[in-house]
Amino acid sequence: WLPNKITQFNKTKHNKTKPLTLHLTAGGNAANVSLYDLRMISDSPKSKVVQLYRPKDLDETSQVAVSGLDISKDKRELLVSYEHDQIYTFPIFPNSSLAGPTVDEITEMTKAMEQEGRVVQNELATYGGHLNRYTFLKNAKYAGPNDEYICTGSDSGHAWIYEKSSGCVAGFMNADTSTCNGVLPHPTLPFFVTYGIDKTAKLWRATVPVDRNVDDSPLGRAAFHHQMEYERSPIVQSWEEIKAKIENVQLDEDVDVNFLFPDELPSSNELLQRSFFMRFPGRYGDDGQPLTFIGNDLQNLPEVLRQNLFASIREDETGDDNPIRSSIDGLKRRIAVMRLKHQADQRGLIF
Repeated sequence: WLPNKITQFNKTKHNKTKPLTLHLTAGGNAANVSLYDLRMISDSPKSKVVQLYRPKDLDETSQVAVSGLDISKDKRELLVSYEHDQIYTFPIFPNSSLAGPTVDEITEMTKAMEQEGRVVQNELATYGGHLNRYTFLKNAKYAGPNDEYICTGSDSGHAWIYEKSSGCVAGFMNADTSTCNGVLPHPTLPFFVTYGIDKTAKLWRATVPVDRNVDDSPLGRAAFHHQMEYERSPIVQSWEEIKAKIENVQLDEDVDVNFLFPDELPSSNELLQRSFFMRFPGRYGDDGQPLTFIGNDLQNLPEVLRQNLFASIREDETGDDNPIRSSIDGLKRRIAVMRLKHQADQRGLIF
């Protein structure tokens, strides 16, 4: 890709033209992502690395893998999705002009990398309440005319569309009966294609409610919310009953069950369903058969966020296959903001 959208061309034998690629980003079975300048030709591949990216909460020994990469339209940000972690944005050449670094500046960068050691660029922002661990190469993509959104798949079968400015969830689609591996946005139109374990890909269009009887204004959403039946939080239920429930899933006798908040605890049905590999709460009926509903699932976002947080906390404490290798506290903060935004939208409030 070109760093500054300046059109440069190479002649081919058919007298056609094609863009000249100057930079390449690559990641693998580690937390590091490297940016290469293909003009820095030498015998050592390391001399071509001009920038190195890694989240601040991860290190070179973190057991994660890069599952998706994308570049913003202005070529100034790198989007990275990690298996066993979340999504991050990184700055590309933050100290250079909008035209991008010159060859001399690139040369100085490579010398600094060789002489002073690896200078790691940390993230600009973190996105995620989803889980990414059961399938390989779940992508992450910028979406919108000006990259206003970030979209990805998840283990639960949902397609997630995050607002880039706030990190909150703008779209939440039940896109696959098992696992959604990716979301591909149209470059200019509000269309998305999702794909996963199912035999079919799905085409989605962002639109207003098609039911003329639905009032999607703030007042209409507030009125609908007030008609909903109140569901008691575990906080107002018996703590002793909840404590006994969570003790049943503890593998280490030294782990204190009081580290969990009541609202982070699963129901008995959730505990039963989590004993099966690749089966997720809310995705199976009473008869044990998978639900086939495909569509907008935004109303169930708080419950899915709660389930994902519980799974991360439990497996972080027990040492199992932890879906989040970075900060659990960071995940808690992101989920808290998402749930507050969802509640505000339900009540027709400005967040």
